[in-house]
Amino acid sequence: MAPSSKVDRKATTDVAAWMFNVVSSVGIIIVNKALMSTYGFSFAKLGVRHLCKLLYRWNECQSNVELSWILPGN
Repeated sequence: MAPSSKVDRKATTDVAAWMFNVVSSVGIIIVNKALMSTYGFSFAKLGVRHLCKLLYRWNECQSNVELSWILPGN
């Protein structure tokens, strides 16, 4: 049955957009998992490696900050 009123068409469009959003998101996840497993990556290894790199870079940036303007007694 085709939507007849403007409200029905809007609701149908909204449902179709949400379905497309969910289907495309799940598809991207499936493709990523397939590519990662093909090349020997696991999500846990990749996540930990990324977190370690992020923490290392953050720590590196923090250690280069000059604190003399914050702590006037030094």
